[in-house]
Amino acid sequence: MMPIIVTHCGNKDEWTKQTSITWAQTFIELGKDKLFAFYADMLGAIIPSIAHSSDEIRNAAVQTNQMLLDIVNATTETSFEIGPICSTVTKGTACSTGSAAA
Repeated sequence: MMPIIVTHCGNKDEWTKQTSITWAQTFIELGKDKLFAFYADMLGAIIPSIAHSSDEIRNAAVQTNQMLLDIVNATTETSFEIGPICSTVTKGTACSTGSAAA
């Protein structure tokens, strides 16, 4: 389901975008670190909305971003693949694809 939600987070229609971000928040809250595999895609879909002109969408994107950051910071795993997340955030320009300690 996450790929569908991620796709719609980038939708031009504001209602669809807002609804998708709300769904993403719910899944993040429920799945927490079990969703690591989707974090890079979620960030790629959420980060552009942080600068959205709609206060509701912008605030939801900021909140979702913070939720993801909090989970990454609180992870109890000894390591996780940071490459896909870093690549998404930097658009693949300045980050290695190795692992990072939590």
